[in-house]
Amino acid sequence: MKKPLLKTAASALRDKDGKLSFAAVALIGTSIVLIVAFIAFSLVIPGLSRRQRQLEEERALKQQELDELTLQKEFLQELSSLSESREFLVRYLRETQGYILKGDIRLDLADPEAVIPTPVPSED
Repeated sequence: MKKPLLKTAASALRDKDGKLSFAAVALIGTSIVLIVAFIAFSLVIPGLSRRQRQLEEERALKQQELDELTLQKEFLQELSSLSESREFLVRYLRETQGYILKGDIRLDLADPEAVIPTPVPSED
């Protein structure tokens, strides 16, 4: 009669006195450590990849913010250099503040038919 396979494997792990051999204890201990390590890594790795995605998203937002601030800085530098030009200042004031030059014709928006000439100062 044939011995069952598990019974044969179990008897191979025991020494002559019927106690578990050192190799069997080492094999069981190593197996337990590997199982615990596998479980630990399977719990930790998804958390790390989630955190990595969060950091990448934050980095992309910060990069976008930096790009916007760089464009704004370039615009302000260009505006600063243009503000030294009298022609630019006159044009800016005319477009945004309604600055009127000598001899310009002013329109009354409440009455579009009314044209109000701007007096030209005398050259005394």
